[in-house]
This record gives sequence, C-alpha cells and structure tokens, in this order.
Amino acid sequence: MQRWGGGGGAAQLVAAVPTGSGLGTSSILAGALLSAVYSCTGQTFDRNSLIHAVLHLEQTLTTGGGWQDQVGGLIGGLKVGRSLSFLPLKVEVQRISPPEEFLVSLQQRLLLVYTGRRAWPGTCCRTWCAAGTVASPQWCRTFSSWWRTQRNVLEPALKALSRGWGGCLSRSWQQKKRMSPGCEPSSVRKMMEALEPLVLGQSLVGAASSAC
Repeated sequence: MQRWGGGGGAAQLVAAVPTGSGLGTSSILAGALLSAVYSCTGQTFDRNSLIHAVLHLEQTLTTGGGWQDQVGGLIGGLKVGRSLSFLPLKVEVQRISPPEEFLVSLQQRLLLVYTGRRAWPGTCCRTWCAAGTVASPQWCRTFSSWWRTQRNVLEPALKALSRGWGGCLSRSWQQKKRMSPGCEPSSVRKMMEALEPLVLGQSLVGAASSAC
C-alpha cells in the first residue's frame, strides 16, 4: 500500500465456513481482497495474474497450499489447471465446455456433504512431499496411476455424465487413500460404503482429502 501512495484499509469478513474447512476459502478470500486492493489503487490485472498473486501471498504467509483453490474460485465453470515442474511456476487454465446434457445431469445429481473435519493445507502438502521423497516403487506406481485417472476424467465430461466419469472419481479417491493411509475418517468411510450402490462415483475433496 505504501508503494502505491500510502494509506491502508480494513476488511470485515463474515462467513459460515469455519477455519480449516479444507474448502479453499482462504485462497478465494485472498483473491477477492487482492482484486479490491488492485482496483482501489488503479492497478491493472487479469485473472491469471491474480492466481499467481494469491499463490505468492499464501506462500509468504506460510499457509502452504498450491494454486488449485484460487483457480477453482476465481475462474467460473469447469476447467483444468496445470503447471509444469520447473520454476518460475506458471499456471495454465483450460476451460472445459461440456454438452448441456452433462451440466443438467450434474446439477441434478451432485451432492456436497460437509464432514466438519478441519484440515490444514500446509500440513497436508508437507506430508505428501515427505511421502514422495521417501516413496517406495509401489507409491510411485500408485501416483502415476492417479495422475492418469485425472487425465482420463476429461473425456467422459466432454460427452455425458456416466458411470465412466463417476468411476474415475471413485478410482481417484481409492488411489489417494493408498498414497496417504489414514486420510479417510471412519464416519466418512461408513457413509460412502452405504451410498456406493446408489451413486455414479464419490470422493472426499478439499485439503482433507490430500494427506491429513
């Protein structure tokens, strides 16, 4: 603020989502605040620069995490985010335009259940990084399979909501559990087991599904 002419600002936040929900609200809030600061100080910016600014802010604050939350919150609709494995990190976002049938079916079927489990992205990321550093060949094979599953989910999405798409969702969750034992609360496991015959696919999402 001093560099842009001095002064300061205050923001008051009211949210029903608790701290550590794992739903990416900190990244979305950071994006909204940075957007407001840039606008008030006459700075020019676009969504892509905002994504990278939020990443820099969260790393400076040592909260950990990556860039996926702000991609999900700052860019509407279905999309795929990617970054190559070198620095400086550059996030690329590809918008997905599925047929109307897919979107209608998704809206009719999609159910989000908040488990109430608190998660800390920094801890999750450090756990995954530590696991990858001392990874066994089996862990590496599982990770490669998980990565292929993420890529394969695109093709069904471009056609129609189906068991193929739901199967990718469920398979991804099973692979995550093998890479990070203990990440699934017993209450969630029981609920998923009861719902399995009734759903196309299911997964635990958010920071809690990564490595907590």
